[in-house]
Order: sequence, then structure tokens, then C-alpha cells
Amino acid sequence: MQEPERYLSTAEVANYLSVGVSTVKRWVEKGVLKAHKTVGGHRKLLWDDVLRLAKEENFALGTLAPQASVGALEPIALRKEFEAALREESSAAAQALMQNTYRSGASLLALADDVIAPVMARVGKDWQTGRIDVCDEHQRTQLCISALFHLKRLLEVQVRPGRPLALGGAPEGDPYLIPSLMIEIVLLEAGWRVVNFGPNVPLDSLARAIADERPKLVWLSASHLEDEPRFVREVRVLSERAKAEGALLVLGGQAIQGELAQSLTFATIGQRLEVLVNLAKGLHPPPRRPRLGRPRKS
Repeated sequence: MQEPERYLSTAEVANYLSVGVSTVKRWVEKGVLKAHKTVGGHRKLLWDDVLRLAKEENFALGTLAPQASVGALEPIALRKEFEAALREESSAAAQALMQNTYRSGASLLALADDVIAPVMARVGKDWQTGRIDVCDEHQRTQLCISALFHLKRLLEVQVRPGRPLALGGAPEGDPYLIPSLMIEIVLLEAGWRVVNFGPNVPLDSLARAIADERPKLVWLSASHLEDEPRFVREVRVLSERAKAEGALLVLGGQAIQGELAQSLTFATIGQRLEVLVNLAKGLHPPPRRPRLGRPRKS
């Protein structure tokens, strides 16, 4: 079946092209872009016309919504798009996918759980099985990290006073940055103020941070553990510190499975961030979703 034509409002076009709404209206008046009236009398612009103009005038294509499927968050299509951006080493395309997913109204939580996590798991597996070189794995990881940091900066400007604090990171010996970075982003989206200590955090240092910062939520994302018995002992101490300060300690990550997960007698969330966000919402209902600021042309 032929895909239906896609239309954008003048505000959407202005947002994607990093121009003012008045500029888009002038383009319509001058015939640069053709306006189409809806049944309700609203002025809409054809996506193909906007894309043509962006290419002719050399606008930053990374600010354009890459696919009509973004709003519905079709995971298979978005995974293919994200994989292509990483494979082609396109930082702009990876950033655009994340930004436009959010702007389209889709959840960053779903993007993290259903797109980014499985794609990066595939990258890791391809390296382990020899399908890609370690340099390819590192490059794709860095592109993902760069796109997540770009999105994080856009989300951080929405933080308002009075939001509850969450803090956390990965335990000592765990070098992985992306899991905690995704946690940080989905908690920002859920209305929290977040301190992310990143990878390789000694748990005694994290315990001191809990005492100093008095968070409501503490996460520990473990993708790799060098010494499981030591980890269990230190986590029990950390749990007591969190409890004493009135914080909820939550553990997750691919390293916390099976007997290890069963030996830990407090909240574990597996590998899906949805569980963490639901716990966070139980502690603090999220505010009305903010709108991201207009991106700049590169």
C-alpha cells in the first residue's frame, strides 16, 4: 500500500528548520512552500515540500523528523534507523532520531527500552562474534553516547526547583556508561533532578553521597561485576545507608540475574527501565510534560 502523504503545521516546520513561525508564513505567502487547508481551516505544509526546501537551502537535516513513524514509536523501524545512523557514523542522524522522537510526543522511556538498548546489545554481540571490529564497536558506542548527551542537555533546561533528587551510577569495575546515561534521561523525563556519577563508582563513595545529598531514589546499574560476593556485601551496606536516609535503592542491569538477583532482598528492576520509572512515579508523580526548546541550525 502507498503511504499517505504527511503534513506538518507551520509551527512544526519552524521547529524542525530552526526558523521563526513568521518566516514559514512568509515562505507560504511568497509561494516558496505551498499551504494546504484542512477541513477545519488549518494551514498545513506537505512534508515532501519541506524536505525539498531543506535540501535546496542547505538546512541542517538533523533537525528534521526523519520518519513519520516516530510519533507512533514503531520500534522495528526506529531500530533500523538507529542502526543505520551508527553504521554510517552519522552523529546528526542519531541525535535527530532522539530529539524528534521526544518532540513528536513519544516516550523517551520507550525509545530507551525498545530501540537504544536492543540496538546497543546487538552492537556488543556483533563485536563478540567477530562480525565487527572492536574499533567499530567503540565508534558506534561513542555515537550513541554523544546523541544521549545531546538529548540530556535539552532535557536539563526543563528541570524546575523542588523536583526530587535521584542519584546513582555503575559499581566499581563496571566501565559501561550508556545504561546510567539512559537512566538519567528517563528520570529527567519523569520529572526528577538527577545526579549521575557514571561508571566505576566505589560503593562506599556512593554511600557518602547519599548521606550528603539526601536523595529520594538511588540507582545502581551493573552490567559487569568483577567480584559478586564483594558486590553483595557492599550493596547490603549501601542499602542500609539508603534506608537510613529515606531513599529507595534500586538495582538493575544485565549482571544482576539469577541467583545473584534472588540474593538481593530489595528492589531489582531487571534490564527494562520501565520498572524503574514506575517506581519513580510512585514516589513522585511526574509533572506535565515540558516542551523542548527549538534546536539551533548547525
